[in-house]
Amino acid sequence: MRDIKQTSRKKVRKQVNSNSQLYWDGNFFFGVATELGTTGLRLEIEDKKAVSSHKMLGQQDLHTMRTVKPLVGLLLNEDGDNVSSNRFVAEIYVVEEEVNGKIAIELIFPEKFKERQDTKIKQLLQVL
Repeated sequence: MRDIKQTSRKKVRKQVNSNSQLYWDGNFFFGVATELGTTGLRLEIEDKKAVSSHKMLGQQDLHTMRTVKPLVGLLLNEDGDNVSSNRFVAEIYVVEEEVNGKIAIELIFPEKFKERQDTKIKQLLQVL
C-alpha cells in the first residue's frame, strides 16, 4: 500500500486573441479571450463599464464572482471582423485584478453543458 499522490493537472490552452463579451448580472462587458482550451478559457477585461448600461464592475462584484463562482454567458467572436458569435455558458473559476487595471477571469466550461458545447468549442479552437 502506498499513499495516493494527487496529480497536478496542467492546463493545455491555445493562445488566442478573440473579442468577447461576458454576460453577468444582466449586463455585457467587453473582454478579450487570450487562452482557450476544451475545458476553459482566460478572459481579460480592460473596461469595467458595461456595454449597454452605466453599470461598473466594483469590488463587491469581484468579491461575489470569487466567492459564488456564478454561471455566466459568454460570446466569443471567431475573428475581429466577424459579427457572428459563438454563445457559451461558463463558470467563473478565478478572478484576478492585475497591476495594469485589467481584470483576468479564468472560466471553466461546466460538465453539465459539455454535450451541447463541446463541438462548438472544438470548432472554435480550430478556427482561432
